[in-house]
Amino acid sequence: MIRALTIALLIIAVSPPALGQIPGATARRRRSVESEVRKLDREWGEAILRRDAAKLDRLLADDYTRTEPSGETIDKAQEIAETKAPALVSAVEFLRTEDVEVKVSGEQATVTGIVVVSVRFDGQGIRERYGYTRTFAKRDRRWRIVAARLTRAGAGR
Repeated sequence: MIRALTIALLIIAVSPPALGQIPGATARRRRSVESEVRKLDREWGEAILRRDAAKLDRLLADDYTRTEPSGETIDKAQEIAETKAPALVSAVEFLRTEDVEVKVSGEQATVTGIVVVSVRFDGQGIRERYGYTRTFAKRDRRWRIVAARLTRAGAGR
């Protein structure tokens, strides 16, 4: 009995998961999810630049919330309305993400990075940098953005 228990414990101890190794299929799946989420994150930026409310509607979960640097929260309807607003239509001139990282955990993924935005208000160009975190969740077999948070970042590049 003790010998069988010792052998079982030894097998478990040297198995790839116990050694911190990820089986090939799991690693491939994670890379695939990371790639898909990165693509969706880029699509979010394109939707903002193109003022594509229909694309945002597809990307955002119904219970989506964005937290601004001020602490104010914005829901999905407000995010889409902002995209259609005449002030925004003429304001966003440039949007780029930097230092993007994706972490996957089961049916959720978190994207962090810096977003650089150039806007024009009252004829004056303004360039802003924000740290951002976007949380994606897989719902109905599709990845959707469920939450976002912006924080002011330094002047940078």
